[in-house]
Amino acid sequence: MAPVFTKRFLLLCCWFLTSTGTQSCDYYATVGETFTMPLEYKELNKTGHSLRWRSGSDLIFSMKNEKMIKGDAKDINEFGSLHVKDLKKDSILRYTAEVHDRSGKLVKFFDKTLCVLDKVPKPEVTYDCTKSTATFKCSVSQTQGLTVKWSENGKETESEWTLKKPVKELKKTSTFICTVSNKKTHELSDPVTPTRCLGSSNESLFPETLLGLDFWTMVGILAGGGGLVLMLIVMTIICCIRLKKRGQKRVEEEGELRLDWTNRHQQQQQQQQQQQQQQQHQHQRQTNGQTGPRQHRSKAPRNHDCPRRAEASTNPSRPRPSPRTPAQGSTPAGEDEKAPPLPQPRRKTPKTPTARQDAGVRQ
Repeated sequence: MAPVFTKRFLLLCCWFLTSTGTQSCDYYATVGETFTMPLEYKELNKTGHSLRWRSGSDLIFSMKNEKMIKGDAKDINEFGSLHVKDLKKDSILRYTAEVHDRSGKLVKFFDKTLCVLDKVPKPEVTYDCTKSTATFKCSVSQTQGLTVKWSENGKETESEWTLKKPVKELKKTSTFICTVSNKKTHELSDPVTPTRCLGSSNESLFPETLLGLDFWTMVGILAGGGGLVLMLIVMTIICCIRLKKRGQKRVEEEGELRLDWTNRHQQQQQQQQQQQQQQQHQHQRQTNGQTGPRQHRSKAPRNHDCPRRAEASTNPSRPRPSPRTPAQGSTPAGEDEKAPPLPQPRRKTPKTPTARQDAGVRQ
């Protein structure tokens, strides 16, 4: 028993020393609320365990071997947590709990402070306007231990009891809410729209909404869509121009190919015609020019023809050969295959005076 007594004495001393100093709140509750001090010892239902709860130095609950010594079984839950009822205003309560096993050994100790606060009153928002500033005030019956937060259109802005906004930033859809809270609960004011601050000078030339959405949001969407459509149109025009140029180039290339083919065809026809004409000329020459070229006469052969004439006169039975008919056997091999040379015109040469003419001249 001596060790158990010593432990209790030390616990009481610690509690006395801490109670004389500054107390801090571990848990918060409001006036009239039922609060549960969380012991949460799951092995409490084992045989031989004992549980005691104290509020300050007063014993408020005691149980041993599942038998109630003080208090009611409804004051705790199955894990030994204590239900605190009828909390009073501005009370700071210290709660301690001890759990012992069958041998009296301390197996669980709980020591927490509960602070009881007033309920948060519902705040009220008022506002006042000047030419350039709108002033909002959040009012409650008492502000001790309370904090405030402002929200504009659902977004938190400042944490002061008085809020100031430029009038030019206000809109017809602007709503302001004041939230007042303490360590335990909070309360919201009714939303307020500063319609009195929105004069004719602040009215926008554009509507607030367009097709159910914010005006400037819709303007951005339409501008982006218009830019995309314009880009598609420009790309389509560029593609059409390129296709048209390709078609023109293809037509020009086809025209050049056709012209080239036509020129070649004409050249071939001309060459064929020239060849045919040459062949015709050669054929005519072969048929009409078999006699060969006419040989030039000179004075010397004339003198040599006299014996021939005399021989002809003496031997008239011998036929006289034609001057243009070549003698048989005189044509070399392959002469018939070549075209005969064209006849050349006679050339007139000056006659040299003979001896007889010189004598006549002298006489």
